[in-house]
Amino acid sequence: GSDPRVAALFAAALPVFILTMTGSITASTSIVYPIVLSFLTSMGFERGSRYGEATMLLLGQAATAGAMLLLISTPPNLIAKRIAEETLPGVTITFFDWFIVGTPHAIIGLLVVWAVVFAFLKPEIKDLSLARRKLEEEAEKLGPLRPGEVAVLVLFVATLVLWMLPGLLLLASHVFPCIEGAAAAAKKLLPTAAPAALVILLLGLIRVEGRPLLTWEELEDGIDWNVVFLFGGGIALSVGLEKSGFASWLASTTVALVGGKPDLWTVVAASAILGFLVTYPASNTASTFISAPIAAALARGAGVNPLPAIIAVGLACSISSALPSTTPPMAIVYGSRYIKLWNMFRVGMVADIIRLVILILLTPPLTAYLCEIKGIPLYLKP
Repeated sequence: GSDPRVAALFAAALPVFILTMTGSITASTSIVYPIVLSFLTSMGFERGSRYGEATMLLLGQAATAGAMLLLISTPPNLIAKRIAEETLPGVTITFFDWFIVGTPHAIIGLLVVWAVVFAFLKPEIKDLSLARRKLEEEAEKLGPLRPGEVAVLVLFVATLVLWMLPGLLLLASHVFPCIEGAAAAAKKLLPTAAPAALVILLLGLIRVEGRPLLTWEELEDGIDWNVVFLFGGGIALSVGLEKSGFASWLASTTVALVGGKPDLWTVVAASAILGFLVTYPASNTASTFISAPIAAALARGAGVNPLPAIIAVGLACSISSALPSTTPPMAIVYGSRYIKLWNMFRVGMVADIIRLVILILLTPPLTAYLCEIKGIPLYLKP
């Protein structure tokens, strides 16, 4: 359609949201990012455009919503699975188990971020018909692909395949157990950074028509190194929080604040808020490592099964999106220079708080249903 909001949903939000099924919100964002950038520039939406800013911001927000979609969509989900299985011997969290709780939150989150982004950043145009006609005219003038363009396209497809391969093998291994070894090897040999590093190297080495596909000067200009150091600083800070004893202090403070004998709703709310808050000074992965054991201890102290609290933490650690340092997709889209930091913050905070409230309201009944299906008691025997 010609509605710019609907176009942004189909061009930016849905592709990255669906790609998170392959196992990495970072890789999914990296794949869709150049497509969205091409979509915006080809239609004439340069930096400074409200619609360009909204679309790029929606890309990052949709990726954070997709983090909840499947068990393999982001590391916090797998960390929550591991801690739950260590805390509850004999209990296994499967893909289907996560689908019951995480997928509804992901779909609701996608709709929430889409509505919030365009509530704050209203497009300067209401109809894309003129921009689309301009795009069609420019496409007719381009002619056939040149050798350099073909080479870049081949590298792009190869990188996309390498990014998706570990997640696809992991998904397939649940249907065909015989390929579990191949899935484990692919995950070990192809971390998210490996295809990106490989394509950068090849872009510098492959020469077409007498010049490299990418020169060092172009690489320096194209990367916002401030974002790289910002995200790296967040990871370093999270390690410092853990090593300094902050996690232990946080555990005792949380238990003291909750006090008494909290019920399931209170335990889930306290766990979700804890995980959510810790993601701002720390990365979402480190936050789950810090918060999930605290949530498990809090639940046990209240006589509640730790599973709902641990899952709530895993989900809550994927919500934060108000700063580039909170999660890789937000750092990637901020590096485009389309997004003003203040707009990222205010849109992110509103979307985050709405999603956190929904998480607190929906997680208790969803996890109670999960416990019932698995035959696990919701409350522990005294």
